[in-house]
Amino acid sequence: MRELAKLRESLIASQVTFVKSAAFGEIGKDVTNETGSTNYYLTDNQNKSIQKYLDTKPYVLIYGIGAPSYYGGTSKEASNVYCIIYQKDNNSKPWCYDEKMVTSIFVE
Repeated sequence: MRELAKLRESLIASQVTFVKSAAFGEIGKDVTNETGSTNYYLTDNQNKSIQKYLDTKPYVLIYGIGAPSYYGGTSKEASNVYCIIYQKDNNSKPWCYDEKMVTSIFVE
């Protein structure tokens, strides 16, 4: 299935980008929400890097990586992509990879 191949391609592109970013100490702008957890925006360089590896721009691309503060600041955990959600276009099903399995997310 083409979407599964694109999910894998997006996962690899994200993983390569975050490993390179961690090596150079580049992290995005952090935003702490009301529960105290922190999310990061991609830097322009990270965004361009991920897009460079993909031949088409996905409708949705969400990923979860390790946080240096949570994992004690080691670059391995900080740059590991643990999950990713990929949706090709607004009419296709979103797919999720959670480091163990790939599943389709059904939205009603």
